[in-house]
Amino acid sequence: MLCSIVHRTDYVYTAPVEPARHLLRLSPRRDANLRVQHYVLQVDPWPAQMIEYLDVHGNSVLQADFAGFTTHLHVGMRCTVETFLPPFPGPAVQLGSVYPPAIWQSLFPYVAIGPPDGNLDALGADLRYASAGDADQFLYLLNARLARDIRHEFRVAGGPQAPAQTLFEGRGACRDVAALFVDLCRRQNIAARFVSGYQMRPGTQGPGAMHAWAEVQLPGRAGWQGFDPMHGCLAGEGYVPVAAAADAAAATPVEGGFFGSAGCTLTVEVELYA
Repeated sequence: MLCSIVHRTDYVYTAPVEPARHLLRLSPRRDANLRVQHYVLQVDPWPAQMIEYLDVHGNSVLQADFAGFTTHLHVGMRCTVETFLPPFPGPAVQLGSVYPPAIWQSLFPYVAIGPPDGNLDALGADLRYASAGDADQFLYLLNARLARDIRHEFRVAGGPQAPAQTLFEGRGACRDVAALFVDLCRRQNIAARFVSGYQMRPGTQGPGAMHAWAEVQLPGRAGWQGFDPMHGCLAGEGYVPVAAAADAAAATPVEGGFFGSAGCTLTVEVELYA
């Protein structure tokens, strides 16, 4: 699928401020399922220094350092990418299977379990029983359950709320549901990570929003497999990831702050075409 994305993030300050260092994670992830045809990044005011690097999770990060004062900060991105259907999952895996020693240490951040919670553990136990211990079936059932039971809300700023809160209240933004999915996977010893990016279907035209979903790595399988628990589907063709990390904070598309005493208004606009 051919996808075009326009992303604009604008900060307007009530008085001149000095922007702190910003980390920009807006470059589409280049892998076997995605080919970047065109990519342009705009920043105003232009940084005094920019350094591009890969972080510990393999994400492309642009570090921007500024000099001087400003009453606004604009970050814009335009890209055209081609997405492909990911390969079929592979051999059956049972819950509780052990990861090969060669990759266990690398996956350790993605299996760290959150604080004990009776509701989260009970849901995991129910789905484990319903899936008869089959890992793929567990993931499909979990994906469908969260899409059915969690009411979708839209929230522009802020990180995901605690998974226990999302489950208890039965509502949340896509990043809240993704974080809940990740937490429940880890409680079953499935390595999982948080993903931010864009999602579109054939015929998508016009205003949209950034999206968040999850990826899992099963023992004996090659690569990460994406799940979108907000929509209850696999994250396949039409999904454009820009960052993936063990913690949602490390996958924030635009991260930074400012020095000074001023109010700030944030506006995020996204246009999607497929």
